[in-house]
Amino acid sequence: MKASPPSTFGWFALLGLLLFTQGVTAQYTCDQRCEPECIELVQNGGFESGFDGWDRASDADDNCQVLLNDGTQLPFPFVFTDAQTPIEGSFDAFTQSTNPGTCKLSQPINVPPGVTLALFSWKDRIFNHAEDFEDPIQEARVRVSMGNHAAPTDMAEIWSTDPGDTSIQQGPTFRSYDATDFLQGKTAVDLIFEQQDTLFFFNSYWDAVSMKVCTGIVLPPPDYAPSGGGLGDPHFKTWHGQWYDFHGICDMVLAHSEDFGNGLGLDIHLRTKARYQYSFIESAAIRIGDDILEVTSWGQYWLNGVGGTDLEFIADNFPVTYTRENNKTHRFVIKTSETGNESIVINIFKDMVSVTVENATTANFGSSVGLMGSFMDGSLVGRDGATIIEKEEGDHNVLGQDWQILESEPQLFLAPSDKPFGTCAPPTATARRRLGEAVSMEAAEKACARYEDKQKRDMCVFDVVAMGDLEVAEVHGAY
Repeated sequence: MKASPPSTFGWFALLGLLLFTQGVTAQYTCDQRCEPECIELVQNGGFESGFDGWDRASDADDNCQVLLNDGTQLPFPFVFTDAQTPIEGSFDAFTQSTNPGTCKLSQPINVPPGVTLALFSWKDRIFNHAEDFEDPIQEARVRVSMGNHAAPTDMAEIWSTDPGDTSIQQGPTFRSYDATDFLQGKTAVDLIFEQQDTLFFFNSYWDAVSMKVCTGIVLPPPDYAPSGGGLGDPHFKTWHGQWYDFHGICDMVLAHSEDFGNGLGLDIHLRTKARYQYSFIESAAIRIGDDILEVTSWGQYWLNGVGGTDLEFIADNFPVTYTRENNKTHRFVIKTSETGNESIVINIFKDMVSVTVENATTANFGSSVGLMGSFMDGSLVGRDGATIIEKEEGDHNVLGQDWQILESEPQLFLAPSDKPFGTCAPPTATARRRLGEAVSMEAAEKACARYEDKQKRDMCVFDVVAMGDLEVAEVHGAY
């Protein structure tokens, strides 16, 4: 049998200890991620003009009400929650309940066309005087209604308190949520702040309500520091973490950035080679400014055409570290940021070369193009800067062939390519040997079990079997 809600007298009898907590802050704002700038859709989000632009609603008996707080209001029942200084400015909104009930504060929002990013944020204090939250009868929640304002067709919950949360959240707590999916394709929505209390007294305070939208270019978050590159039987990782394979045999552009190093510019070119049924990266050439570092099989390297020279810096400002672990394994690290962890890492195992850009910054790679795709949104963009190549397996050949190095581009490798443009094809069927000829699938899976990520483990197994070499699984940094 469902219990009846407690009376006001019963609520007073349940008085307990109050707990206090400090809220957390969001990692970025809409303006940090939008070019040229975000648009504020909320009117009077700080309640400095009272409830202008807002609608208030309560149940039939007004058991729960939304009121204006200027710091002198003592919410009913007066002994649980002290008068609270407005979260920001001279006013905020708060709820008080005299008996079990539901109340809400809402605002209709007109959504502009072409929303590319929407961040919904507010600050709150939560005073739940019951022993815990219970969904949905004892909670605070924030929702967005879909459809027109008069007759919303759907309701999406952005945030709510949950059972187990701290009951008294003195805060104020700043909450920020990506609402892009909720707003895209909509012309109008309602923002709804709601409180429902059935178990015991409850007070919520709301302020600094904001819905900022971008209709321009969305920039990565300020702390965005992705990694990407090429390795193995060539597997490529885009800036946004998508893996794909391209087995073409030619010279190709992994990354080109004109803005790198405050305008010095950077190119990373790869040269692939065929062996039996697979291809692999045989050499890499990195240009920074006027300097070119070429690295190839078994750890051979040239700086500006001079082989085996001492490596300290490239383009004067970027330190280079070379480590020879053994005759088979070599590692080059170019540190490309003075203050951060951004670097270009080249690993060599026997005659196989891998190149990764780690912890890349927007300043150096934000405008980069090439096989790693768009730094900003992860799309696989062709040479014309406009064609988006769909992320289907068969289309990766189109992408790879499009980024074959042109005759008009800088030729970074000392030896000229023997693959003219338009001939970047995978190994032919006649050159293939039977898979598993030297290494069994079982042995490969055992050797690659060290990789927790399934996709990396699968790539490892494929390469070990294709190359017939168990040692591939042990390469430092290979996957």
